[in-house]
Amino acid sequence: MVRGIYLPFSGRSTEWSAWIAVKTPNVWIQDIYPIDLDRLAEDVKAWQSYMGNGLRDALEELRAVSAWAANQELSNFSDKQELRREVASTTEQTTAYFRETIIAATGPGSAISLKVDELQAQVFDPDTGLPAVANAVSLLETQVDIIDGKVSTNASAIIALQASYDEVSGSATFRMETGYTPSAGWSSKIGLQTRINDGAVFRDAGLFIESTATQARVIISADQFIVTAPGYEKQPFVFIGGVAALQVANIGTVTAGVLQSPDGKVKFDLANKRLTFSD
Repeated sequence: MVRGIYLPFSGRSTEWSAWIAVKTPNVWIQDIYPIDLDRLAEDVKAWQSYMGNGLRDALEELRAVSAWAANQELSNFSDKQELRREVASTTEQTTAYFRETIIAATGPGSAISLKVDELQAQVFDPDTGLPAVANAVSLLETQVDIIDGKVSTNASAIIALQASYDEVSGSATFRMETGYTPSAGWSSKIGLQTRINDGAVFRDAGLFIESTATQARVIISADQFIVTAPGYEKQPFVFIGGVAALQVANIGTVTAGVLQSPDGKVKFDLANKRLTFSD
């Protein structure tokens, strides 16, 4: 049953309407999301950590594989091949270098190939004495292992850029990874992220794409998400602070909690079955 009452802006007395029998779907506003929101928040944090560690992960992987190649006792590989190139330049306190490392190794049930390029430029500010540093690292890696009769295969790529000066840093990272492990199954993921950190303000924006055997999804995380088209820049789709804004929409079916006019004078509370009008 439902009834309505007109609430004028003047505050004058009005009467309730008669009760009317209605039938509505059992739809609650808190159930509009068909996903686990707590899990989503955890996944976004995990993606941000995964992307933010791109530069460090590339260098740590290079050090780990180099250690395997240098120490036979720490390696399952019986044959290892390595190629290195490096150039460097120094003028007073200004430095620049490029380093390339390529490693290929095989052994019973294991194979790995890796290529890492490192670039760095550094100049000290003569006024403050602080260094301004720019780094660029790229990694390509493939690995297959058979352990206790179970196969694991993985291919990954990282391109990580970082610039820093006077306690402020900026980074841009692109990561791809695909593979299979007996415990996790098949997965593929691509991430793009930009980040600025000045110690007081931390901002990042990311696009995260992933597929598993059970689902595929795209996550966009940013202060502002905007979709527009040439010639329609004044009619964009905008998502800011959890609120979506769109000038024009053609929609077949709408499921909503509240419908409200732009001036707020007409409000249809669908969740609580209440329609109000005000002057």
